[in-house]
Amino acid sequence: MDYSTHELLAVGIAAFFVGFLKTTFSSGIGIFLVPIMIMFWPTRFIIGIIAVLMWVTDFFAIPMFWKQWESRYLRYLVPGFYIGIIIGVYALVNLPDYWLRKGIGVTCVFFAGLFIWRQFQGEIKPPPVSPQAGVGIGIGGGIISAMFHSGGLVLSLFFVSQGMSKTAIVASILIVWFCVNPFKVGSLWYGGVVQTPMLVAGALAFPLAWAGSWCGRQALRKIPQRGFTFILLLLSLITALRLLLETN
Repeated sequence: MDYSTHELLAVGIAAFFVGFLKTTFSSGIGIFLVPIMIMFWPTRFIIGIIAVLMWVTDFFAIPMFWKQWESRYLRYLVPGFYIGIIIGVYALVNLPDYWLRKGIGVTCVFFAGLFIWRQFQGEIKPPPVSPQAGVGIGIGGGIISAMFHSGGLVLSLFFVSQGMSKTAIVASILIVWFCVNPFKVGSLWYGGVVQTPMLVAGALAFPLAWAGSWCGRQALRKIPQRGFTFILLLLSLITALRLLLETN
């Protein structure tokens, strides 16, 4: 593994905060961690290493919600995600870095604004859609997931429209990730975004991810969820606006 100290620092930070955010504000990986880290490290490097770490952390997140998911949606969502991931990886590989960063900024502003609205106006209730619509939802979620790691936000809106409980929503998102993350990492590897040293670094960083998860659970008990989420979203918006204002 031939990474500089600067790159190894990125792996350590990403590992800790992927674990931390999965147990506090699960949607924060795409709209908080990614835009902040690409301010200091190359965009595709951060997309790649976070993809690997999200896959690694699935293995200790799934047991926390074992069999609490709604498996009947998987046959619609998972194939759609596979298609969307292929499209998203193709775009990720071929888009100029300038437009990729703008896309991350726009996605972050949209979803962070949506969550802030939910904090003040109450839960957003999307109109009911058929389970079969999950194929289209999966395609859209797969594209956003591959490019920006924000597919969970699309999934959460779909599951809310199905009238599912919060626990079932979290569990169902996790089982979708468990099914599609190996394909996502493999697609990113084929596209050259994920490289073999990232896989090694991700495996070695597992203890940091576990430590982040443990710290996240402790923080969640001590910090009011509403205030914590609002602070993260505000920081996300500031970072996203900075990305959008970049001129080169």
